[in-house]
Amino acid sequence: MRMSDAGVIRLVGQKVGVPFSVRFEGERCVELDLTSEDCIFRGLIRHHTQAEKAEILCLIAGLTSLRRLDLRGNLLGSIPDYFSNLTQLRHLDLSSNSLGKVPLWIQHIEDLEYLNLSANDIPELPSFLSKFRNLRAVRLHKNMFRTYPEEYGAWEQLEVLNLYQTRLKRMPASLFRYTKLKVLAWGVTPIAELPPDFGRLQELEYLNLACNRLTVLPEALCGLTRLKGLLLHQNRLSALP
Repeated sequence: MRMSDAGVIRLVGQKVGVPFSVRFEGERCVELDLTSEDCIFRGLIRHHTQAEKAEILCLIAGLTSLRRLDLRGNLLGSIPDYFSNLTQLRHLDLSSNSLGKVPLWIQHIEDLEYLNLSANDIPELPSFLSKFRNLRAVRLHKNMFRTYPEEYGAWEQLEVLNLYQTRLKRMPASLFRYTKLKVLAWGVTPIAELPPDFGRLQELEYLNLACNRLTVLPEALCGLTRLKGLLLHQNRLSALP
C-alpha cells in the first residue's frame, strides 16, 4: 500500500531534523525545499551521512506530484535513477551537489520552466535538455563543460541564462535565438570577442561580461536599449563603441 504524501513528509522531517518548506494541494505534496538561508551553503542535509541522504532521497522519489523541488547545496554526490518518477516537476534546483554529470532521469520530466545545475563539476551537457521548450531560466554556471549543444537553441522562451565561470571559449550561434532573454551572465570565461549577432538580444536588461579577455565590443551592443546593468570590469578593453 502506497504511503500518503503527508506520511512521507513526516518521515522526511524526522530524518532532516529541522523545519523545511513544503506545500500541499489537497492530499498531494507539490513543493519541497530542503534549503535555508540560515544554513551555510543553504543545504539542510549537507552534513548528514551519505546513508542518511540516500534514505531521504528514497522518500522524496515517492512524491510523484511534486512540481517544485529544491535540493541546493546538499552535497548529494548523485541522485538515483528512480527520481524519474517525478515527471510533473516544473522547477528543479540541483545546484552545488557535486553531481559530476547531468542526471539522466531528468529526461523523463514532462516539462520544465526552471533548471539550476550550477556548481556541479559537469564536464559535458546532454542534448536531451533541449526537449524543455518552455524553460524560462537556466543556470549552468560554475561547471567544466567546453561546448554548448546547438540543440539548446530550442529554448526560445528563455529569459535568464547564467553561464558564468564555465570553459566556453566562444558564444554559440544558438544563443542569439533567445530573443526573449533578459539576463545573461557570461563572466570569468576565456572568450576574447563578441559576435555582431549580439544586437539580436533586444530584450536584455542585465549583462555580465566581467573577467573575460575582451579587447573590443561590437557596435551592436549600443542597440540594446533596454539594458539596466552592464558589467565589463577586468577585460582588456582599450575603448568603448
